[in-house]
Amino acid sequence: MSLDEAPIDCFRVRCLITGTDDEIEEQRVLYLEKYPYLCFGTRSISKTADSVIVQRFRTQKICAEACIHTPVANPLGADNEEGKDHTIFQTY
Repeated sequence: MSLDEAPIDCFRVRCLITGTDDEIEEQRVLYLEKYPYLCFGTRSISKTADSVIVQRFRTQKICAEACIHTPVANPLGADNEEGKDHTIFQTY
């Protein structure tokens, strides 16, 4: 059984838990107790026969900011070239 954490970027952490089904479940529960969903946004990303990948925000502050973040109306800016049928990134 192993538990390896690695940063994805400056906001998120990915944790790989490997082992038997019982070991994975035990470690996943302990990880969720240490980093609760409502505080860190902890969630399972993928699961295979011998591993599970769990992702979370690095800190409670980052998680809270992500939850109350107001999206920008036009995140790509107004000067983007429009493609066919007036959609962005459509080139054919």
